[in-house]
Amino acid sequence: MSSEYQARTGRVVKEDGTIVNEALSAKQPFSGSNNQTFNFTSKVRGLVISNDVLTDLTFTINAETYTVKGGEVFEDLFDPFTSVIVVAQGEYRGYVKG
Repeated sequence: MSSEYQARTGRVVKEDGTIVNEALSAKQPFSGSNNQTFNFTSKVRGLVISNDVLTDLTFTINAETYTVKGGEVFEDLFDPFTSVIVVAQGEYRGYVKG
């Protein structure tokens, strides 16, 4: 399994040419194997995190905590944030989207 991510940019456009949603680009990849706080250089809105072991991990953004089951990938958008706190007992990797 590769731990490298490539930035993707673009936008979703309806047939009539109106922009539905600006796509967010991937940036600031991170990884670890234990509890860690990751701080980002600017506000971001998206998070993708892959839990590469069988035990659950949790992460906290904007005072909300989420669980990622072992072997799963989580991806979602949030209110703008500048840090994520990861609590894990094994390998994980991710990136933010801004």
